Amino acid sequence: MISLPHKNTSSQVQPLYILGAGAIGQLFAARFMELNDRSSQSIYFITFLTKQKSQASSSFCFRNLQGESSYYQAKKLEVNDPILDNISQLIICTKSQQTIKSFELLAPKLQHCAQVILLQNGLGNHHCIDEILKSTPGFKGQLFLASTTEGAFRQAQQHTIHTGLGQTDIGLFRHYSQASISEAPPCILALNNVYYKTNIEEIIWQKLFINCVINPLTVKYNCLNGELLNTDNIELQVFNICQEVACVAKALSLFHKESLPVLTERMKKLVLEVIVSTAKNSSSMREDVKAKRATEIDYINGYIVKMGGKLSLPCPHNTALTQLVKHITDKVVPHE
Repeated sequence: MISLPHKNTSSQVQPLYILGAGAIGQLFAARFMELNDRSSQSIYFITFLTKQKSQASSSFCFRNLQGESSYYQAKKLEVNDPILDNISQLIICTKSQQTIKSFELLAPKLQHCAQVILLQNGLGNHHCIDEILKSTPGFKGQLFLASTTEGAFRQAQQHTIHTGLGQTDIGLFRHYSQASISEAPPCILALNNVYYKTNIEEIIWQKLFINCVINPLTVKYNCLNGELLNTDNIELQVFNICQEVACVAKALSLFHKESLPVLTERMKKLVLEVIVSTAKNSSSMREDVKAKRATEIDYINGYIVKMGGKLSLPCPHNTALTQLVKHITDKVVPHE
């Protein structure tokens, strides 16, 4: 684990393109512009195709940990905008289910040595993005995976509150040229407490363990994270879910230094600690359901079910939670 220095990069600013202008996207944008003299030329929010023509700029309010609010101006482009080209740094922090269709349009617009950072809940998209980059003519850049515990809450569409200082882990998933240098993209230094990890896949999987428990169970019981501790047999529920995730992870040759029982027990303990430390939080999946939005269940518990099927590993508890969340969302999320 290498701690990366927090520094000002304004002397050699490369524009930062962000796919997904949610809470984490706006957090990144605000911190990046603070390091680069608040220049709106340095940030581009990439939005999805809409029937209505989107505005060319996006003004948003960001409230920092000290309670101070500032307004920032960023450029905004749709994924198919002909102006969008020559992308050197791309952070993908949109919802998992919205990623691949947009990235297929963005891949041809990347610089040949571009750095792509995937920062989102769940798993599955990294393999799809990897395949797209492999098939992109002339691409010799890098794909990074990242995970953050920074707290950010989008109070309104253009108003984000920084709710907690956390740690951001980043690591190289693949480079597409032997000459490629494995170093963290400069844009990631906009955040505090950034660490470069050589075992980034295991770090991402640890977050998956947490998400596989907290997200669907808070939807099931319609409660805050901490209120899960008041539900029946919560420790057994956590154990059963973690054991299935651990079986799949071990079958994929991850966490090879730990036995299945040791890994399961460690992840159970970690999940319970996170439930306590985030007791007053409402999970992103619960908030999606409350807002009648599609959830990321297919990329969390659904991913475990999918991989378990490929590996002939039954995952009944993750299957039941996936089906439950889908049943709930089918009743509340408008169909296109």
